[in-house]
Amino acid sequence: MKRIFIILAMASLLLITFFACNNDNDFMLTNATESYSLSPQDKQDGFMQLNSIPDEVVNKMTANELRYWKKIASKFYINYDFINTDFYKHNKNLIIKYALRTYNDTQKRNLSPTKLYISCSPNSSKKLNSYKLSEYDFEDDSTATPTDCIHYHYTYTVTNGVSFEVYTILLPLTNSDGSIYAYEALNTEFVCYPPSAKFYGSKTIGFTNQGVANINANGFIYYNNKRYNISINEQDSI
Repeated sequence: MKRIFIILAMASLLLITFFACNNDNDFMLTNATESYSLSPQDKQDGFMQLNSIPDEVVNKMTANELRYWKKIASKFYINYDFINTDFYKHNKNLIIKYALRTYNDTQKRNLSPTKLYISCSPNSSKKLNSYKLSEYDFEDDSTATPTDCIHYHYTYTVTNGVSFEVYTILLPLTNSDGSIYAYEALNTEFVCYPPSAKFYGSKTIGFTNQGVANINANGFIYYNNKRYNISINEQDSI
């Protein structure tokens, strides 16, 4: 089975956050680390302003897909040509998770808006069904080692611009024949957006052996002098 590697590294002005590498480099996602303003050439090359997605792209997205890309587009200038590739169509869930993880990282670091480069092979429809994590992903877990893992992401929209989110790194536990019999959660983060929003209450997440996430949260989010009550009891396939 071909492996897919995720690399996190600094190189000049670029932070390479995800690089899915088969023999022909089917997928790459990178973002610049410094503040950036679009140049006339960038616009000619198809990069869009913040919070801007072309109508022809919007019309090809599902409601949930569009919701995620709107969030990502609030932080990055993006060229959406990759949307038309078969590779994206076959791997959109993982690609969106990669982009959301990059979004989350820039939010935590309070980085200024910049360009997000996404490249998908136009002639490939391979499935991204496993990948390697860099040591960065396990910086808070000295017992973990880079291995095939899954990034799970859940979003609960409270109101326009305010959300409650869960990020979990899952380790699939496999039998000798490679089949998965259970999932182990290596690390979980509960996050509110915008970052100034605060959650008060109880929150848990668990995963069944069949790959179903059980999300529970009860309490409220306090943001901009307003209180938003939350009651979540959902099941979501990973």
